[in-house]
Amino acid sequence: MKLAILGGSFNPVHRGHVALAREVRERLSYDRILIIPALMSPHKNRESYLDPIHRVRMLEIAFGSSPWAEICLCEINRTGPSYTYDTIREIYDTREFTGKPGLVIGDDWTGGFTRWKHAGEIREMTDLIVARRENHGETFPYACTYLDNRIVTVSSTEIREMIKRGQPVESLVPEGIGDYIRENGLYLS
Repeated sequence: MKLAILGGSFNPVHRGHVALAREVRERLSYDRILIIPALMSPHKNRESYLDPIHRVRMLEIAFGSSPWAEICLCEINRTGPSYTYDTIREIYDTREFTGKPGLVIGDDWTGGFTRWKHAGEIREMTDLIVARRENHGETFPYACTYLDNRIVTVSSTEIREMIKRGQPVESLVPEGIGDYIRENGLYLS
């Protein structure tokens, strides 16, 4: 089984996340995409994180009809910051797959990749896939596959701000996510 990893805070999941997962699967012929929500990203403000229960439930709604997608809770089940290296080690220890797993990173993270925990080992253990996010145009100095994906100009931060202002977000999130956010009173404060 050819396996790829798409991690993030998914706070909340939006149409760009789903589109990217689909494009990785279809364009690069992966059998399974592991969608891995972070417990606490070492690169982001932890205070803005929504309870993992809600983020996981929204991922289940967003990817529920995609048999090729699997929500993997390995980072949520670990304590402490969610380091990609630890996740990859766990995948090697607990999963069967062919070749190396693909690791999807946005082009907005390529500039700081060398500062990731055990970046050299990550490069050796995975096939790096660089996805376009915001036309950063930075070249990545390591062997990788550039995914010429469609850029979906939406961010979770933007969605949270819109919710606080009482603006509708249905066009930016997968079907059912807007209802879930409203029903649970998420992102209001």
